[in-house]
Amino acid sequence: MEEVGNGSFGLICRAKHRETKRIVAIKRILDIDDNPLVYKALIREVHILRKLSSFSQNTFTSKILDVIAPVSFVDCEEPYLFLVMEYFENDLHKIIDDAKEINLNQKTVLRLIYNVICSAHFLHSAGVMHRDLKPSNILVASDLTVRICDFGMSRSVLNQRDLKNAEKKPKRRLSAQICTRWYRAPELILLQNYYNEKVDIWSIGCILSELLYSSVEYESINQMKGARILFKGDSCYPMSPMKKKDAKTGSAISKNDQLQQILRVLGDLDEKDLEFVKEPEVISHCKSLQVGICKIDFKSEFTKTSSKVCGLLQQMLEFNPKHRPTLKELLALPLFDKVRDPAQEVECPEEIRVGIDRMRDFDYSKRSYKRFTLPDLKKILSLEIDKFKIQVMEKQLK
Repeated sequence: MEEVGNGSFGLICRAKHRETKRIVAIKRILDIDDNPLVYKALIREVHILRKLSSFSQNTFTSKILDVIAPVSFVDCEEPYLFLVMEYFENDLHKIIDDAKEINLNQKTVLRLIYNVICSAHFLHSAGVMHRDLKPSNILVASDLTVRICDFGMSRSVLNQRDLKNAEKKPKRRLSAQICTRWYRAPELILLQNYYNEKVDIWSIGCILSELLYSSVEYESINQMKGARILFKGDSCYPMSPMKKKDAKTGSAISKNDQLQQILRVLGDLDEKDLEFVKEPEVISHCKSLQVGICKIDFKSEFTKTSSKVCGLLQQMLEFNPKHRPTLKELLALPLFDKVRDPAQEVECPEEIRVGIDRMRDFDYSKRSYKRFTLPDLKKILSLEIDKFKIQVMEKQLK
């Protein structure tokens, strides 16, 4: 067994199955303490992976092969969890790091980002937002098709019935403490309680900019790996402010704070950019960071990139999530005609709904959501694993 990376809540190792000699990836979940939030995240990850792995047409996400866990988490003094999954040698992070050696050009970048959009579109059509898309979470096959992995931060998207129920108080609150900083959408940085799959579209835009900067056309910039990150903040106020306040100003906001880095590239915000923000103090905070920079023309930033690709980047990196297109709309762009593969533009056959996230868990008689106790969550996780084992047995019997 060889450690090859990190995932949410655990380490990723490369291993060989003794009987079949198949190379697999094993995610070892670390520190499963008595934290309800950890158990909720594990329930979501196992459930989403189990459902995605059951679809024969799914060539867009990693698939789970086995789960190694105690019979029951309730009575287990030292709980453990290993997720055995498909292994891929490459991911986008490795491709970006090796861009010069593999002669990464913008034609290949276009094909890669098309395949990323196809995979994310399949996921969104299943009613799931990933919430932590970054190069290391996008596996790449030899034919450049990609598979999205690591669903530890994933969550169900509100459907139309949920949206109607969400108008009633109290509402379902979504965590903002997700997504790696450099790929984190503005609505997450600004701690908006309610957001949707558009957070993934922002992340894909950040990935596209990184791929472009890493291509041979921008080889001079690619000499410094840090320069390829479009929004490279060193902190993210208020979620993760500076560890020490500025000695002169007493501010906890770094000069290279993530939101400031975004505004230095995108330029000053107008009312339309901020119309999704409801809190006056948050709007005031955003305006206080503005320094009189005009809105960016991405063609001037990416001078060696076609205007159509720059336009794609501009659409995905809209500050206001309501102004970002859906992935289905992006796939329809003529830009992708030369790399288009209709077999890649498929949708998931059914919606994936994680039980603990359903809006119908709202108890109107008590005007509150059902509170799952820690023993409840442990039982639900064990049940999800049992369902996966049954799913595997049924597949073997066919």
